[in-house]
Amino acid sequence: MRIRTFFYTIGQGIKSLFRNGWYSIASVATITACLFLFGMFYTIIVNFQHMVRS
Repeated sequence: MRIRTFFYTIGQGIKSLFRNGWYSIASVATITACLFLFGMFYTIIVNFQHMVRS
């Protein structure tokens, strides 16, 4: 990828963040919630496996 194309893509992304602010916040919140739930389930599974081994 050329450097000019790279900066164009970054610029378009930044413009999109400001034009669609609420959608950006909603997508970040959704990803955060999914990662949090994944982490909670993973912690529960690991603790359950540890209790079974003990």
